[in-house]
Amino acid sequence: KSFSVAFVNAKVEDIRNYVEELKNAGFTVNATNKDVEVFGVVAYAYTASNGNGYKVEVTYAQDMCGMTITKE
Repeated sequence: KSFSVAFVNAKVEDIRNYVEELKNAGFTVNATNKDVEVFGVVAYAYTASNGNGYKVEVTYAQDMCGMTITKE
């Protein structure tokens, strides 16, 4: 019911752009977005569902990104 993937050497700009693509694909239901920088470290997270019963969770910190897609 779920698929997870991790990326290393990711750039936060690429992750933000990918989240925009997810939004364009319909992942906007119950969306939460966090984008903060603390002591020079960027932390980014986006979670949302689509109308087909799938939920996506994207997290980023210090050049590492994780993404999980779950069938609700």
